[in-house]
Amino acid sequence: MAASLVLPVVNQPVVNGSTSKSFFIYMSGPTGVPVTGKVFNATGLVASYAGTKLARVAITLVDLAAITTAWASGGFKEVDATNLPGWYRIDVPNAALALAADEVVIHCVDADGTGDAAGSLVIPLSTGSLTSLTATLAAADLGNPLSGTLAANVEAIGAALPGFDVTTPNTTRTAN
Repeated sequence: MAASLVLPVVNQPVVNGSTSKSFFIYMSGPTGVPVTGKVFNATGLVASYAGTKLARVAITLVDLAAITTAWASGGFKEVDATNLPGWYRIDVPNAALALAADEVVIHCVDADGTGDAAGSLVIPLSTGSLTSLTATLAAADLGNPLSGTLAANVEAIGAALPGFDVTTPNTTRTAN
């Protein structure tokens, strides 16, 4: 079995406890070539999630009628094999976004023995509530050049997203 080349997609932070969230996952083969044609019940397709320092949990994949279908826990659908080859929509179970963890990783792998497809995504989990995050960002008056300063806005974002270093370029996380 050849190992698939998996380059995880890192998403924007999600507030811990968020519900009904859909994400994109990129599935590639052993040489990084996009894999198309996977469906929710493909033989050997296994999806899982795990939070930081937590055990793996299986995701039961279900079919989505279309890429625009409403969220369904474990929903899985190829986006467009011709124009976006390798990209799939996955509806992450609510329990995965309510973990006592800094981040959750979602992984899909073709475990049928051929090793012809795998994809991963990492979702940072913010510990702030959606209400406090919204209030903090609104208080910073982001985007208004007539009030506040860039430094004050950056400070407010850092306060609203604990664990994310907003002051150092090319840095996405501080120590756990």
